[in-house]
Amino acid sequence: RPGVWVTVGEPIMHIVGLDKVRVKGFVLMSGDEGASHDEVLGKDVTITVFGAGERKHTVKGKIGFASQVIEGVGSSRQFRIWADVQNEKSVDPVTGQEVWKIQPGSMATMTIDMTPRPVASRVQTYRPVSAVKGEASGGKRAPVER
Repeated sequence: RPGVWVTVGEPIMHIVGLDKVRVKGFVLMSGDEGASHDEVLGKDVTITVFGAGERKHTVKGKIGFASQVIEGVGSSRQFRIWADVQNEKSVDPVTGQEVWKIQPGSMATMTIDMTPRPVASRVQTYRPVSAVKGEASGGKRAPVER
């Protein structure tokens, strides 16, 4: 406000960029749906955000952080996660103004795809074998599995 004094270093405004948002949550460690931080890190996630008027918006992303710090006790042990996702704009039908579909503080659900990633097939490589008496060296190779 005009005429109000501020102290050096005191914040006078908060700038928010909403084109990319961080969706935070928790994952339980115990029970049928429990997981560990290393199992969820980097996994695909589907996020459904609940807006005003029972509007829903779904986005896809990846778990970018899974804490190794366990919080809670007993069957409620959990760890923090988050996923950064791209936000989208929509046009408000009443005002005609553009609004962000995901608003800070909105409620959301995250569904983590826990399908195991395919394992790379085994590759055979070859290395030279010592010469056997009576044979020339260099041409014989034996398979080695890695």
